[in-house]
Amino acid sequence: MTFQRNATLISKVAIVVFATVIVFFQELSIVANDALHTEFMSHIIAIPFLFSYLIFRKRKMLGGNPIRNVKSAKTDKTIHRIHSLHNQRQTPRTTETICSF
Repeated sequence: MTFQRNATLISKVAIVVFATVIVFFQELSIVANDALHTEFMSHIIAIPFLFSYLIFRKRKMLGGNPIRNVKSAKTDKTIHRIHSLHNQRQTPRTTETICSF
């Protein structure tokens, strides 16, 4: 199951990257040409590598539920207490309260 999920994710990322390159090919070729031939624009070559490194470092945070990764155990307990108190206070409606005018 994990291999299938990874293959699906890799194919989706590849499709998005491929479509982006096709749509912006002229602009990317101009930027790449300038980056390779001028010293002023040479730092642009490093941006995809730095971005890939940042994604690699944060890969655990990107997978799954990112909100769950940020929450602490204390916050989880507080939310559970509020939810249980809310459920205790709710009373079921009877037909008399629904149908009375």
